[in-house]
Parts: sequence; structure tokens; C-alpha cells
Amino acid sequence: MVKVVITKENDEKEVLIDVGEEISLTPIFFPATASDTTVTWTSSNEDIATVNKDGEVVGVSGGVAVIECKTYDGGYNAFCIVTVYEEVSRIKIVPEQYKL
Repeated sequence: MVKVVITKENDEKEVLIDVGEEISLTPIFFPATASDTTVTWTSSNEDIATVNKDGEVVGVSGGVAVIECKTYDGGYNAFCIVTVYEEVSRIKIVPEQYKL
């Protein structure tokens, strides 16, 4: 049996990044002597954050995406919630739409 968890720094299960920022996620296998450490990485929303075959995540646009790491051996998985912040360049308030 092989189980997997994802770690960034300090075993974070949620990370905050900016648009264009890149982070690396690392799978940790239990037991550490697992013979097959092959994994696949997926993003729940590639419009928000993408992930490549090496666990490198890039923020694409503001929002939340769940990054999943799944083992080939046994089908175990782990998740990391990635919140991507997008800089706001301007805010438009239309007074007719609000009542004070």
C-alpha cells in the first residue's frame, strides 16, 4: 500500500499565490520505501492555476483551484488548495445601483 501527501513548506494544505507566481509541490510517500513513486498531477481549474508533471503550479487568474496528486500504485491521492490573487487595477461604482 502506498499513500501520498503533498507538501510545500511546513506541510501547507492551502497556499496563496499571485497571478504569474510559480510554486513547487512535492509528494511524500508512505511508506518512504514505496517502490512505485509515479504520480499524476491535475488542476480542478486550469483557468485559475496550472500544474505540470513535476508538480510546478502557476497562478493564471484570480480564484481558487484544487491541485491533486494521484499515485499509479494503489490510486491514492492528496490535494492542495491554491488561491490565486489577481491585482485589481480599478473599481467602478455606479451610484444608481446602490441605495444609501
